[in-house]
Amino acid sequence: MFCNKYSHTIDDKGRMIIPTEYRDELIEQDMEISHRFYVTTNLWDPEGTKEPCLCLWPETNYRRLRDRLAGVSESSDEIRRLKRKFFSDTQSTTLDKQGRVLIDPDLKRYAGIERNVMLVGMDERIEVWNRDAWQAYMGGSQETNGSWNDTLKQLGF
Repeated sequence: MFCNKYSHTIDDKGRMIIPTEYRDELIEQDMEISHRFYVTTNLWDPEGTKEPCLCLWPETNYRRLRDRLAGVSESSDEIRRLKRKFFSDTQSTTLDKQGRVLIDPDLKRYAGIERNVMLVGMDERIEVWNRDAWQAYMGGSQETNGSWNDTLKQLGF
């Protein structure tokens, strides 16, 4: 499970260090799976207009997501478009010896990532945000207690 958040920077060569706390789970060192993981656009915001972040998925979690998408009929133009966008914007990668990842320039453009980033634990994935966009999102989307409580009630809390 990924939780917590970390502020980092992208170096001059476009590499981002993954916090030590996230590394073992991200590359699943304790499992008999390759040390690959996946960088994707935000499935829930394909154009990057509301929640422009990248998602880092351990291989097992990405396979579950992929299997769910594979099980959806492609009879709709919109479903085919969503799948094409999502899978064509997915990067399969590994960490280098220093625990860094090189992120594809197109993916960085999608999320508005240049130098300063926030890595945010989101249970089964890590989100990577432009630091200013993260601060604006968190500052701009704070709900009143009433609506926050309504959302928790909808979730059964």
